[in-house]
Amino acid sequence: MNKICIFADVISCSSNEIEQACGRNSLFDQELKTAVSKILFNSISLSAQLEMATEKKRHTLICDLSYREKLTPTSLSKIENGVVTYTLSVHTDRPRGSLMFRKNLSNAEKHQIVCPKDFGRLYIRLVSNLIGLDEQLMINEMVN
Repeated sequence: MNKICIFADVISCSSNEIEQACGRNSLFDQELKTAVSKILFNSISLSAQLEMATEKKRHTLICDLSYREKLTPTSLSKIENGVVTYTLSVHTDRPRGSLMFRKNLSNAEKHQIVCPKDFGRLYIRLVSNLIGLDEQLMINEMVN
């Protein structure tokens, strides 16, 4: 009703708007903004690309998890593991198609997954422990 729906809304709202929306005192809005900043600062995003290994003639999926916020060396020390955690899963549209399942991820990192022959379509899901930070991608097999 108060048009505060996503984390960015909390950051951009005034203290008065947050107080009215939540029915809480002025200290609450600062605590809420601090918590949301910490969540956004610790969140990661997903990108993926498919590469062809010429010697093995198999595709390799590269899943790149990177921080949403650009981090400097000093800000890297402020990251609090466990604030936001993720599960990364990769599977195909074929029977027994689970290729990877990793839980409790919280850092920027890359994952390489060798794909089976004739995998068809890949589904990549990055699921957060917090609502609103999930991401998913779909990649079709490259035909040579």
